[in-house]
Amino acid sequence: MAFPVKEILRSAQRFALILLFTPLLSLPILAAENVAFTAEYTDFSMSPQPLYDALESFSAHVGVNLILKKHNKLYQSLNKYYSHPLIGPYTPERALEIILADTPFVFHYELKTNRLLLENSPAKPALSTLDTATQPIEETNVKLPEEVLVRGYPFSFRDQMSAGLEVKRDGWGVIDSISAFKIGEFPDTDLLDALKRVSGVSVDRSAGIARWITVRGFGPDFNLVTLNGRQMPTALFESTDEQAPATRSFDFSNLATEQVARLDIFKTGRADNPSGSIGSTIDIRTHRPLDSPGQQFTLSGNSVANSLNKYQTSPDTSGLYSNTWLDDRLGFLISGSYREAERRTERVLIDGWVDNLDLGDNPLELNDNNQNIDGDYWLPRNLRYSQSLRSQKRINVNTSLQFAPTEQFKVTLDYLHTELDNREQRDEFAIWFQYYNTLDHLTIDENGSGLFFTQNGNDFTFSEHRQGDLNKNRSRGLNFQWQASSNLTLDLDIHNATATSSSSQNRPGELIIMGIPRVGSKTFDIRHTEIPIIDLTLESGLDEIQASELDMLWGRARDGGMKTEITQWEFSGRWQGFNKISLAQIDFGLGLTQMDTRSNFASSVIRPAPWPYGGNQELFDDALFPSRSTAGWLSEFSGNEGLLNNHFDIDTRQLIDISTPLFGWGEFKPNEQARSLHRVDEDTHSAFLQMHFKQAFFGQPLNIVTGLRYEKTKVQSDSFINRPISAQWSTANGWELLVAENKSFEGNASSYDAWLPNFDIDLELPYDLKLRLSATKTITRSDLSKLSGLNFTLEGQRAEIFSATRGNPNLKPYTSNNIDLSLEWYFTKHSYLSLGYYYKRVNNFITTQAVTPSDSDGFFAVTDPLNGPRADAARQSLLVEQPGVPITEQLIIENIATPIPDTENSILLGSNEDALASWTITQPINNGGSLTLNGIELAFQHQFENTDFGVASNITLTGGGTDYDLRKTGEQFVLPGRSDTANFIGYYDNGKLSVKLGYNWRDQFLSNTHVDITGDQPVFTESRQDIDIKITYHVNNQLTTYIEGLNLNGSTQRDFSRYKSQLISAQSFGKTLRAGFRYTL
Repeated sequence: MAFPVKEILRSAQRFALILLFTPLLSLPILAAENVAFTAEYTDFSMSPQPLYDALESFSAHVGVNLILKKHNKLYQSLNKYYSHPLIGPYTPERALEIILADTPFVFHYELKTNRLLLENSPAKPALSTLDTATQPIEETNVKLPEEVLVRGYPFSFRDQMSAGLEVKRDGWGVIDSISAFKIGEFPDTDLLDALKRVSGVSVDRSAGIARWITVRGFGPDFNLVTLNGRQMPTALFESTDEQAPATRSFDFSNLATEQVARLDIFKTGRADNPSGSIGSTIDIRTHRPLDSPGQQFTLSGNSVANSLNKYQTSPDTSGLYSNTWLDDRLGFLISGSYREAERRTERVLIDGWVDNLDLGDNPLELNDNNQNIDGDYWLPRNLRYSQSLRSQKRINVNTSLQFAPTEQFKVTLDYLHTELDNREQRDEFAIWFQYYNTLDHLTIDENGSGLFFTQNGNDFTFSEHRQGDLNKNRSRGLNFQWQASSNLTLDLDIHNATATSSSSQNRPGELIIMGIPRVGSKTFDIRHTEIPIIDLTLESGLDEIQASELDMLWGRARDGGMKTEITQWEFSGRWQGFNKISLAQIDFGLGLTQMDTRSNFASSVIRPAPWPYGGNQELFDDALFPSRSTAGWLSEFSGNEGLLNNHFDIDTRQLIDISTPLFGWGEFKPNEQARSLHRVDEDTHSAFLQMHFKQAFFGQPLNIVTGLRYEKTKVQSDSFINRPISAQWSTANGWELLVAENKSFEGNASSYDAWLPNFDIDLELPYDLKLRLSATKTITRSDLSKLSGLNFTLEGQRAEIFSATRGNPNLKPYTSNNIDLSLEWYFTKHSYLSLGYYYKRVNNFITTQAVTPSDSDGFFAVTDPLNGPRADAARQSLLVEQPGVPITEQLIIENIATPIPDTENSILLGSNEDALASWTITQPINNGGSLTLNGIELAFQHQFENTDFGVASNITLTGGGTDYDLRKTGEQFVLPGRSDTANFIGYYDNGKLSVKLGYNWRDQFLSNTHVDITGDQPVFTESRQDIDIKITYHVNNQLTTYIEGLNLNGSTQRDFSRYKSQLISAQSFGKTLRAGFRYTL
């Protein structure tokens, strides 16, 4: 019987509502056990807060007497400062040092009376002794200047950097951390803007929006994101996808920063972290009320504008309220945010470079400089220009209820809801190339790239795409924490979360393509520019394309969706207090994670009648296609002056309404009969044990952490398959498969084990040096599409060999053996220098293989219309009637003499007389190979003494991973994403005014090993650099204003295939400006 997690969480939510409005509130607080300052480690979880509140929480936690009347002057002076965050296991002495950092106070502990004595440091005016055990203090001799400049939270960006430094220094393994200044005050307005300044982290963008990360060369599928230590489900569907979505990658654009208290980036494995990350584990910690006692309120708002959108502004607002009652035993927090954004992008694309085409035997002026040993050469498949307007609306709601009836027991109930509605309208015009007997001129460079050519004929198209996706995430968590004794802490965590993604507004992605069937000639030239120069000669003889020449080509409707649900529970504990041996702490736990993912996809090609196109122009009013200038498009790239002078706006929905009665389309929607359905279930049982040792090594503190995590995973993959029964020639783009009414079922199951050890050492050396060594084993599971069943692409098939894809539920996860070594020098409280080396050997790499399937299941019994008596007769007729003319698919179809239904529309169906078609199935496999990746990370952070200036920088240099051989064709065994990166931040912060200047650089890297349409071709992304600036002004303790500029240098992205002249895409993102305020009570 399944563990009733959802029922428990629903009951907890109901109980929470009762708890909020019922006066339970006279429960007594049990006195904390008095324990002296010892060398034992205690687990702390304290966010930045007023200093007195932090000291009070500290004294209660460790059992030290601290009694002050809140009305006296000492209390007021203490609360002019904020404490530093305190997260993780520390000795009481070290914990108090962190709390008091950057304040004028130092402490002494009096063992006999178990009391805490505070005083000013010698460099500050004397502060009277705090004798809290004998009498209350009515007056103090605190001497404060007339104007107190608060250097700590929430005003100082410098101290925020120092907080991350403390987590890095005091943690074990390789960890980076970014904390909120205080509740509701995360230092960056975007999570990925914060992450990209961490060494080894690169940001990946979609439509100009930062959405995923790459860490140490490992892309989003190799990084695990958790929320409060819990795994997050992911669902991502975009209606331009060619098949059902199946990603595991978390989309950071779903979360607002206002809900985030801290980001922890773990680059090494830990037994107490869930598996799934060869690159990194990123834990997002949200705010909780008992971490910041008292009433808290924050309201913020800003406007965002982008240069490509002519700086039209979009709103972004958020608010947070938190309060505690019953002497801070009951707390409730609620936060929410709403954001609208519009972003315009401009892009030029080529869908791959086709190799070694037959150019025919027509006379050709050829300038061949090819120096490839094998003589391989490549020509562009097409050329597309697009302008996209993407709008986005995001809603976030986060609540947290905590109740601590005693000092030893605490219950936490969390709920997070996010909605992200993306909509896109993309206008595009495209030129298509066919090379057989059409070329007049051709220039091939020394690398084999066709950089200049002139050809005759073929068409030219205009299109509009409208699509949208609605993404929702819901996370419900219930946690019980019990301090069973002074040594033992037990924790039970229950979590249920769902992520859904579907077409926005319940409409499919819609595409209408209009064409000009009669183009005289085309000239393509990319010899000396970043993007091609194109020149068209029209048969009409006019200089510009006219709306009257546009005819309907075809349309398409497609949609799909994805739902992922994760249910997990974990029972864990921590045992401390082994005073007489070096063993200081033992962590242990058992857990179960169940993931259920369902995805679906459907598409339809909708054709006009009669067909082929070229005779329907008179059916469409020219006013439907207003002409627009292309002036200013892609101005950042050389060659933009070679764009066509004009393009046409295509209103998809208006054309659908007009064309439906004209062509008898019926409802413009995907073919539900052909909808693919896939489901993947993963159940993972886990257990871990981790031990912390603390001892001295030649008088220096030595910490050793060793652990082992065991996981058993069961996989069940089920698919309802669209079984093809026939093929038909439908458009100039190829063949379309027709499917049976009833779907066929395919199911497969598998399982695997994983033993994941970790071993970490850190040794404190003289002169504030720290040496770290980490050896771990980690895994990453394949993306879900590789586990799904058989999937047929129903459109654009080739009659010679039909194709399909099939997942492989027997895939084993990638495994990586990792070594990390670093030396760190903390030469001041705010400064450090570190040098690190990492090594990863990744096994069980997943590649693809093409196989010829057997038809035991009857999935491939489709006849080939070009391999039968009708086609043979047509070929014979062509040989006689058109001698010397190449015999193409189009000519065979036009010359088939046998009458069949719909021949007036040029739709040719396969028949029983035709031979069975040949098939190729592409399937992922573990090829047994391995790759080695290594790198060096250098990080530096420094606050210049007696000034308000500071810097933080890092650089990561990577090696290994195998380089792509540009002269080879076919699939290669290589890891995409590896690149060198660097980040630099210079800042000025005087407490009132803060200026932060950021620079981010990523070197050229291999981003993909294939182009979707043309197959096994590499895609490289050129190096890019971003410059950002943020200016913050603190009007007073409550009101803060800021202005921010992103990508101020107008950085662009350019992708290419084997050589830089083989353009794949080039796009502009524009400059982004953001201005806003934050008000805090």
